[in-house]
Amino acid sequence: MSALLEMQTFLEIVDRGSLSAAARSLATVPSTISARLSSLEERLGVQLAIRSTRRLRLTEEGERYLVDCRRILDEIERSEACIRRGQGALRGSLRVTAPSDLGRGRLRPILDAFTEAHPRIRVYVHLSDEVVDLVRGGFDVALRVGQLEGNSLTARRLATGHRVVCAAPSYWARHPRPSAPADLAHHDCLLWTPEGRNEAIWTFAADGDGTQAIRVSGRRSSNDGELVRAWALAGLGVAQKSFWDVDRDLEAGRLESALNRFVRAADLSVVYPSGRHLPRRARALVDHLVESFRGR
Repeated sequence: MSALLEMQTFLEIVDRGSLSAAARSLATVPSTISARLSSLEERLGVQLAIRSTRRLRLTEEGERYLVDCRRILDEIERSEACIRRGQGALRGSLRVTAPSDLGRGRLRPILDAFTEAHPRIRVYVHLSDEVVDLVRGGFDVALRVGQLEGNSLTARRLATGHRVVCAAPSYWARHPRPSAPADLAHHDCLLWTPEGRNEAIWTFAADGDGTQAIRVSGRRSSNDGELVRAWALAGLGVAQKSFWDVDRDLEAGRLESALNRFVRAADLSVVYPSGRHLPRRARALVDHLVESFRGR
């Protein structure tokens, strides 16, 4: 039997004045109430009340325990009332991680709208193009582009997408556009490489099923995707970017794509740790992200 139930029964006995009256109030029989009181006294090792057929008198220990019972149960009631009142108002902190381009571009206004709608939410946004360990970093959710590995994360797809080979019109004016992925060997590629190398492997769809991996190289590399995009906009080389990072540049003509028939799918997803309770505020953010990207 739970300590809370024993305390509630004891308080009901005192307030009603007898075991039988408490039994009627709690919709049970006097023998059950008597058993609960005996169990409580046995657990505490003291007698709390002296019972007679018609009335009940508290011992000195019972009087002291009654004061504590009222205080504890009142605090529980106040706490539950606060929780119930707060069901309509999200509050607390959220930690979000996302790729740099995506965070500065599409994610920022979406998060701004979420925090505007929920003024008691505090959001920390960590931008990194490297895959961050959500559990170790204490993150609630992450945005990821491309294939998700392992089963430690629960994912919801936000939008379909792909990776784009692109460059500024000024670059294409000086260099012939590749007609096949192997032609990239003759181009100055702008590389996203966490290790800072001047070569990388870009993957493409092959004719029919499967993929093909092409080793590319260039004079500029960085672990920051936003810098790679800036180099591409400046006409300094060819980049391979997520469609979600450069779609507006493509639409505006600031960048132009190549090798479109060889693109590989790279969907955008929101992920969070599997097997862990997701706070209501985090689940609300996930739903907000899904709705914000709906139809895109």
